[in-house]
Amino acid sequence: MVLTEEMKRWNKKIEEEIRKTADIKYLENFPKEIQEIYSELRRIILNLYSDIQITPKKNYISFKTKTNFLDVQPQNRLLKCVINIKSGKLKDPKKISRDISKLGHFGSGDYDFSLYHIEDIEKVLELINQSYKANSQGIRK
Repeated sequence: MVLTEEMKRWNKKIEEEIRKTADIKYLENFPKEIQEIYSELRRIILNLYSDIQITPKKNYISFKTKTNFLDVQPQNRLLKCVINIKSGKLKDPKKISRDISKLGHFGSGDYDFSLYHIEDIEKVLELINQSYKANSQGIRK
């Protein structure tokens, strides 16, 4: 069967819709509270930045511009988040994150933090923003 241009456009639209919701499906076996925290984090990030790609991996969900800037690993009681900033370069006056550059971990980055409640998201937005700015330029600072 030969695909017409209209069929190709339709297939592309379907693929885009599947990609948009694949990360939500990834969380369906996690507790409702974790799904809610993730959904709110996702909503905020997509409202802040227009050029985001979200890709579920085997062990985490990546948020990417030119490179990953945030990797989210859902767990039963929390969301473990890894931000892609080189060790020693993150400005974190509230000491929310920890340097994991010498530890084995999923995701691409040298810092992580955990989200236990929706209210925690506001506290980490500046850290996420630093990572977004560094990685949207394709340079890991």
